[in-house]
Formats: sequence, structure tokens, C-alpha cells
Amino acid sequence: MSLSNSSIPMELENKDFKWNDEVNFLNIISTLFNNWPEMKLVLDRTSEVSRNDVYDDIRKFLQNIFDCVLIYGNNCGDKLSDIIKKAMSDDFHLVIEDFSAKEISTRIFNMYDKWFNAKNSTESRQKVIKEIEKLPKPNPIIEFEDLPIYKLVFNTEEIMC
Repeated sequence: MSLSNSSIPMELENKDFKWNDEVNFLNIISTLFNNWPEMKLVLDRTSEVSRNDVYDDIRKFLQNIFDCVLIYGNNCGDKLSDIIKKAMSDDFHLVIEDFSAKEISTRIFNMYDKWFNAKNSTESRQKVIKEIEKLPKPNPIIEFEDLPIYKLVFNTEEIMC
């Protein structure tokens, strides 16, 4: 994430994000939220002074979304929508009263299926990238470059992501 102290734009600084098959799914989630009207409301009402703090909150929020999807996969369903609603209310002081949290959750899961569960993952990932590039803002709101390897342990089985 590149942030300067002067006039910080509330999206990636007109920098072209390099989409490829190895891009982490977290950047896809970040891009979906960059195009979500509710997140735009959060960003539009954030003062210059608070922007770095909001970016930190957005980063944590996106990582929580990613963790839920990574741990529970498509079984996360309503849980993800509830996480989004709660975080938007608690962290960003925006109450979601319509179905937009459910809609973005569904979109995340559709992308998740295409990204991780397709038979031909390379071809499927290329389709996801093309779909993302067609969005009005085809860049992540926060760019995740230095991601740790997630290690999940289910009983005796370890999964590296």
C-alpha cells in the first residue's frame, strides 16, 4: 500500500495493479470492496487526518473477510454477511440495512469458487482476472503484497495456503 502524507487518494494512486494467475485472492476481495458503494461512502466521509487509520481498519477488515473465506470456504455463507455488517457498523460507523452485504458475500464466494475450485484453475483464474479488469475500479483498495503463508490445522490435517 502506498500512502503519502499529502493528499492521500482513497484508492490506489492511479497505479496499475499487475493482475496475474499468482495474485493472492485477498487482492480480489480488496478490489471487490473498492467497487462496493458502501465502502465508497466510508471513504468519502473520511477526513484527511483520519485516512491512515481508516486504511488500517480496512486492511484488518479485508483480512478478516479473507480468513473467514479461507477457513470455511463456501460454508461461511451468512456468517460472512454478518461479519461484513458488524464490521461496517462497529469499525466504520455505517449501518447496512439492505441486502448489499449479502450481495458482496455472494460475489466473493463466486470468485472464490472460480479461483480455487475450478477444474482448470489457470483458465478459470484468467477469467476471474478479466472479470475484475472490467470493474469501474479494477484495482485493490489496499494492495496486499507481503502476505504470510496461512497454516490451518484441522484435527491432524495441515493446509498451507
